[in-house]
Parts: sequence; structure tokens; C-alpha cells
Amino acid sequence: MSKEICILNGTKWILGDESTEPMNWEDANNWCKSIGQDLPPREVLLMAFLNPEIRSKFANTYYWSSSEFDSYSAWDQDFNIGDQNVNFSKSAKLSVRAVRAIIAEASEQTEQEPVAWMWDEMFCEDWTTVSSVIKPSKSKYVDNVRPLYLAPPKREPLINIYVLNAFKADDEATHPYSYWAGVEFAEKHHGIGGGE
Repeated sequence: MSKEICILNGTKWILGDESTEPMNWEDANNWCKSIGQDLPPREVLLMAFLNPEIRSKFANTYYWSSSEFDSYSAWDQDFNIGDQNVNFSKSAKLSVRAVRAIIAEASEQTEQEPVAWMWDEMFCEDWTTVSSVIKPSKSKYVDNVRPLYLAPPKREPLINIYVLNAFKADDEATHPYSYWAGVEFAEKHHGIGGGE
């Protein structure tokens, strides 16, 4: 019977097959696709670690996520202590566990508490690695911590002053009023992320 890892932003994630041997990041993606499954995003691996029943299905080692950090490295999940990091290049061979994504039913809930918090930076000021799970109330790095929700949080329409402020000229921006700047601003507001 398939094990449900979690529901995040309206998508249900089901535990899939595990590779019998470690792979580099590109091979891991290709292997998952070849069996009709996906390499899990780092959010899903975090939720897998936080669920003791699901965590027991993983070895106490590093697993690749599908989430790229840059052109040379991608995020991994340490199932021994729970940290996520980018210490390995994409050529490194790590364990691989596939998942299946199923669109869950839309939620009527408009206000909800996050099920976890994810740290989006690799290092603190003292250059030591940090845990993936940090409550903003206990951290001074609030700007770099984002919540994970079961269903997409309700987004209110942008008011004109927010839009105008977003397009104010930036001294270092080459094209502060460009189409791309608008798309990135809208995506960020709606939790998609935006560009670089």
C-alpha cells in the first residue's frame, strides 16, 4: 500500500520506489522519470523527515532532491540529523527515492497554520550550517525562513500602491520597469518565487 508523505499547497505526495544504488543528480532525475515518478522537491523530503513513519523508510544518509541551488549543485536531505544543504556537487552519488504527485482536493480553508518552516539560506552569519526547520519566533533570520502549508494560502489582490512601489526605479537595475520585473513581483507575491 502506498504511503502518503504529506499534502503541500494542494498536492498530495506519495512515497515511491528507491534506487538500489546511489546516483548523481542528473541520473537521479532520469531514473525517476524512467519509472514514471519524480525526484522529490526539498520541501517534500523535509516533510518526509518530519514524519517518523515515513522517515523509517529512508536510510540514515543523504538523498537528492529535485531542487537546484545553482548550475553546479542541488539541495539534499540528510535523513540522519535532518539538515538540508548543498555540500555536494551534482556529480556526487547520493541515495535516491522517487515520489508521485497527486493533485489533492481544493481546500475551503482560508486561514491556516504552517505545517513546517523552511530555511532558504545555506549558512548563518557565523558560516555554520543550520537546521531546515526553524520557527521565525525563535530566529532573527525571519526574512530567510518561509512557511509550508497544506493548501495554498489565500492571496489578496494587490493594491495599487504595492504595484507602484514594486516598480520604483532601482539604482542598480538595468530595466526597473521591465515586463520581467512585473512577472517576478507577481510570482513572489503569490508564493511562486520569482526570478533570480
